[in-house]
Amino acid sequence: MKVSYITKALPLIALAIVVWQWSYIKSIAIGQKQSTLSGEQLAVEAPNNQMPAPTEIWRVTSVSDGDTITVVRGETEEKIRFCGIDAPEVSHGASPGQPLGTESKDNLQELIDEANSEVHISIVDTDRYGRKVAEVFTVLENQEKFLQEEQVKSGLAYHYTKYSNNCPNRHAIAKAEEIAQSSRSGVWSDKYEKPWDFRKVQRQQDTTASSNDSKVDSGVSSSQTPVSQDKAISYQNISLANTLQGHSSSVSSLAISPDEKTLVSNSLDGTIKIWDLSNNGTLKSTFTDSSSINSVIFSPDGQTLISGSESTIKIWDLSSGTVKSIVTEKSGANFLDISPDGQSLVSSQGKTIKIWDLSNGTLRNTITAHSSNVNFLDIKVDGKTLTSGSDDQTLKEWDLSSGSLKKVTPDNLKDVILAFSADRKVVVGTDASEYNTVTIGNINSKAIEGKINKANPGKTTALGISSDRQTIVIGSTSGNGNTTIEIWRVL
Repeated sequence: MKVSYITKALPLIALAIVVWQWSYIKSIAIGQKQSTLSGEQLAVEAPNNQMPAPTEIWRVTSVSDGDTITVVRGETEEKIRFCGIDAPEVSHGASPGQPLGTESKDNLQELIDEANSEVHISIVDTDRYGRKVAEVFTVLENQEKFLQEEQVKSGLAYHYTKYSNNCPNRHAIAKAEEIAQSSRSGVWSDKYEKPWDFRKVQRQQDTTASSNDSKVDSGVSSSQTPVSQDKAISYQNISLANTLQGHSSSVSSLAISPDEKTLVSNSLDGTIKIWDLSNNGTLKSTFTDSSSINSVIFSPDGQTLISGSESTIKIWDLSSGTVKSIVTEKSGANFLDISPDGQSLVSSQGKTIKIWDLSNGTLRNTITAHSSNVNFLDIKVDGKTLTSGSDDQTLKEWDLSSGSLKKVTPDNLKDVILAFSADRKVVVGTDASEYNTVTIGNINSKAIEGKINKANPGKTTALGISSDRQTIVIGSTSGNGNTTIEIWRVL
């Protein structure tokens, strides 16, 4: 079976255009060398909390908050974002701050003042805002202090596990957080909102306000879904956050929940694994099937999973792992998609597509759709149109209700694995000729935004991208049977 995976997302743009754009992106990628970060480059770590060598000595001119400072050396000025930690937000103009945000900033200021504003900096990266990401130390009377560790141990910052993989002393940060938690210090003294969740809420509120303002001006009803107005993301600053292992056979598909907190993977080993993305991919649970699982998708509300195997389609309760209902499907189900209202399910096996009524589990229609195997299914946001792709290199649009053919478009979706962001701005893809790399393309500009040099050099078997476009997941299997899921995050 040729594996082709498209993430479950919000409304698709015309697929024929998207496929053409991917072909365009691929064509200009040939021979073009892109700056990449490999998993091996990020695997270096220092023991305990030792100050890496070499470090650079800088003078601090200002403290922005509990994890950001401005430093100078000679005529050079840099803004430094502390690697591996996230402090409560302070107020900025009209933007509100968080509890303990000012205390965190003041504590960092005191740590720097006692070292006469002199810090030792080990730069590990640059984030999308142009800030240097670094580990920061002070040295006073031959005594080193790792400032990340000090902030976290005091309960005035969190271990930012999502972005700590390339911090050499991340284990010291993790240990410091355990100390703060056990003593219920600072942010652990109450149920405070995490800074990353706080920022996400603020972005959503800003987006909604901006969208509503636009709708009032244009006379469009504010009941319609707002379009994201977030800033462009730089994929030149993307790093390997974690590599997950656990499946004994190839990963068939990957799905990220609508709230971006949960990753689901399924495999030909007959398991579905649930990973906690908010905790850098910690394994939460494993669901087991009696046969190889080909595909899994989320329901629109993110509470239910639907899996397709060689003999059944199963609906699982995500929280308990119990099977809510089973549809016996002797011919199997390789690819799945669900309508936005959660009432219609489509499945494919070989050249055939079946349309199911989820309200009662009955088969509504069977379509002999293509002359070769189906490798792609998508129900459009209107819930009325189904698009299918095939190894016969055609895209077909079907009326979901009647099963009648509406449109045929040539395409080149053969041996290609693609994942589209929910807002249709970014396409992530690879094909049989590119085992080692995954290309990130901008759908609107048709430009390459970046490349990921995978840590696992084996064949890519599945791809996924989060709705905020900042997390990319890659399933791979190498020649020696090493099956991994890599989590890459934008810094």
